[in-house]
Formats: sequence, C-alpha cells, structure tokens
Amino acid sequence: MLLNVTLDDGNTYLISGSKDKTAIIWSNQYEIIEKITDHTDSIEALTYFETYKILAVGSKDTTIGLWQLRIYEGIALQKINNSNSVTSLAFLPNSSKLVSGEYYGLIKIWQSINDTYECIVKSNRL
Repeated sequence: MLLNVTLDDGNTYLISGSKDKTAIIWSNQYEIIEKITDHTDSIEALTYFETYKILAVGSKDTTIGLWQLRIYEGIALQKINNSNSVTSLAFLPNSSKLVSGEYYGLIKIWQSINDTYECIVKSNRL
C-alpha cells in the first residue's frame, strides 16, 4: 500500500513510500533509480531538500534515513534514531535544518553539524 509521495523541485525525481517498508526513487521517465529497503517498518514520511539534494525518509521503525541523490543513484548518508514512529518531515526553507514529527506529538529540529544530523531542539508533547 502506497502511503506517500514527494517530488523534487526540478521534476527529476518522484519518490514513493509504502507500507512494505520501501521507498522508491523514480526517474521522470518512471523508471526505478533506487529502491531503499533499509527500514524495518512502513515509510510514513518523505521530504526532499533541493539545495543539497538530500532525501529524508521517516519510518514507523523510529528512524529517519538520509540519502544524497545524484543523477540515477542514491547514496546513504546517515540513519537518525528517533524515540517514536516518524509521522512527518520537512526541511526548513533556506536552511539545512530538518523538522520531524513523532506519533505521540513530539517535534524535533535536527541540524547538520560536521556532516552529521544532531537534534538541537525538542518540543514538549502536543
């Protein structure tokens, strides 16, 4: 079952996430470029940051996978361990900061520090 999709700003990629624990990066010709299979539960959130060509994949398995997208390949950057299922993701405009929302209402802001994303802000549960 398909749970979500996102596009890059240049319409080079379409990325889909599904209940079968996979995210698929598609070309604009609808050919599979990369199949991401490193999550152990459904893909609940996707977001793409055009400036740095970074794809963030959030899963019910409590992790966020970060991928550097290049033409016709995806390169794994980092896996962020979260405390609960990741239900939403967004990159802040004009920034490399990533915002994640969790199943129980916690919001976190992650920032790239020395090429590794670290949590810099946690909200109270909503």
